[in-house]
Amino acid sequence: MCCVPYEAATWACQRFHYSRVPARGRQQIHGVIEAGRFRGVLMYGHGANHNGARGLGFEHQHEIAELGRICLESHDAP
Repeated sequence: MCCVPYEAATWACQRFHYSRVPARGRQQIHGVIEAGRFRGVLMYGHGANHNGARGLGFEHQHEIAELGRICLESHDAP
């Protein structure tokens, strides 16, 4: 995995995710590379539930990350 620019995430979402759009808001984007080939991205953000952190024992929403998008083409690893 590696950090990739927003443009790569947009491209991957348009090709591989059913919504065809990246998640809204600030995101941390990780590129997935398998066998030397770019396979797509995973996008993490704060999520839409502002009280989600409290249910997990945290005080503030910025202390947790929620998986927002999995935008991958076919790949070998599970």
